[in-house]
Amino acid sequence: MSICNVAITPGKILVAVDTAVAGCRIGDAPTTGHMQKAVIVGDTVIASRGGISNLYFAAFQAMSIETYLDIDVLAASLPVLLARAHTQTLQARAHAGGVANSHAEGCEMTVAGWSPQTGQPRALIATMTPDGRCMVEQIHSTCAGPDFPGGSSADLSTPGAMLTAARAQVEAFAKVDPNAPIGGELVLYELMQGGVIVRKMGAI
Repeated sequence: MSICNVAITPGKILVAVDTAVAGCRIGDAPTTGHMQKAVIVGDTVIASRGGISNLYFAAFQAMSIETYLDIDVLAASLPVLLARAHTQTLQARAHAGGVANSHAEGCEMTVAGWSPQTGQPRALIATMTPDGRCMVEQIHSTCAGPDFPGGSSADLSTPGAMLTAARAQVEAFAKVDPNAPIGGELVLYELMQGGVIVRKMGAI
């Protein structure tokens, strides 16, 4: 399961994602690769865990909204975007005739950015339930996904702390599922009122 960690302070938001993805299987050797698991749309970051195609379909849907895309606009549109992206993912999968890797099941999407309405950073996480409902929750301080020992109290307040937490997540998950598509490199998005900074933090 992919990493998506979020930390909100009064002046900025940090969003960290990994890059590892599950590939095909050649004989007994599974292939792996790297993929972008977050995109910048307008001045907002959209990140995804689970089926990564949901992220791309949601981003395309978002770009069809005829206004400048800030966090408030995307927050209002998130249930519709996620539902449409989930439907498109299922249709694309059926058209290809493929069976999804178990790690690609489910859909969890995070949007984060600076809110013009409140003058503060804002982040939300949306989850598609098995019965097709979209559950949206606001992130008030920190959110670590996937959970790991000590995750509820982990320090995510700095780029270095995000790197430490991500390595702990990879280590913990490897003990449960060594073939899970988690790890690769850590990419950090720092969102402030004036824009977004992207940093590659290195291997995890």
